Amino acid sequence: MERKSSYDLRPFSLPPLEAADSSPEQLREKIYKEAFDLGYREGYNEGKRQASSEIQRAMERLEGILRDLEGFRRQALESLGEQILELSVAVAKKVIRRELELDRSGILEVIREAIRRVTEDDLIRIHVSPEDLDLVRRHREELLKELGESKKLILYPDPEVSPGGCFVETEFAEVDARVETQIETLVEGLKNGY
Repeated sequence: MERKSSYDLRPFSLPPLEAADSSPEQLREKIYKEAFDLGYREGYNEGKRQASSEIQRAMERLEGILRDLEGFRRQALESLGEQILELSVAVAKKVIRRELELDRSGILEVIREAIRRVTEDDLIRIHVSPEDLDLVRRHREELLKELGESKKLILYPDPEVSPGGCFVETEFAEVDARVETQIETLVEGLKNGY
């Protein structure tokens, strides 16, 4: 009986050796080049990884700076918007006062508009600036005709009312048509986006 061995008995062959014509100097250069190439690739990959990490950190810092700038821009616009609104109101007040100085009859239209809102009562009290009182008295009959014969109109000089405005009251209603109130209403409308 023949016995089988558990070992592989095929012939063993060594990897091919460098050609005999390679000198030790050439072999050293080849090993040096392979080591250099390997070191270069590893160094390149490590440098690339580090650069990517640095770029990521720089991008995060840049995003933070951009968020801060956007917040600053928004805050500056809000602040400027308020300043522009305040400046516009100051200019509007000066223009209105100037117009009222040039043409005092504007108060009559303000009164007409105010009393149109409270026509349900028979007695209407109108508070006007002492500066406007004489003008309004001269046009009292004209205002009464517009209201109707059954209405009573009482005029009061009121230092709390600036020229060009009025405060109208009846038993059931009030209309504040003072210049300051009208401007405040306009400003609130602008602040609230109408």
